[in-house]
Amino acid sequence: MIAVFGIVLGVLSFIWFDYIVIVCTSILGGYLLIRGISLVAGGYPNEFTVYERIKANDLSGVPGTFYAYLAGMVILIAIGIFIQIRIKRRAKKSTAEYDYYKKV
Repeated sequence: MIAVFGIVLGVLSFIWFDYIVIVCTSILGGYLLIRGISLVAGGYPNEFTVYERIKANDLSGVPGTFYAYLAGMVILIAIGIFIQIRIKRRAKKSTAEYDYYKKV
């Protein structure tokens, strides 16, 4: 069963490679930007502390600023995905126009 999933996901990764890269870079960029801001502004708890609290089912000690940072991260990720997909479509469109004139 694992081998089947591995083969299927391997084939899909070749088909959706560009979109996988877009989503991963957006997630990494959104996290790093928010984490950098939080180092200056403060209020972002240590990731290991949050993990331990989730593991112990104790989310009452998580500060409200964490949720604000989390919302900002989600917004930045969505903006990053949108911009990169738009750039990819423009590049594909301009390449298609170039190929058309190249054939003539």
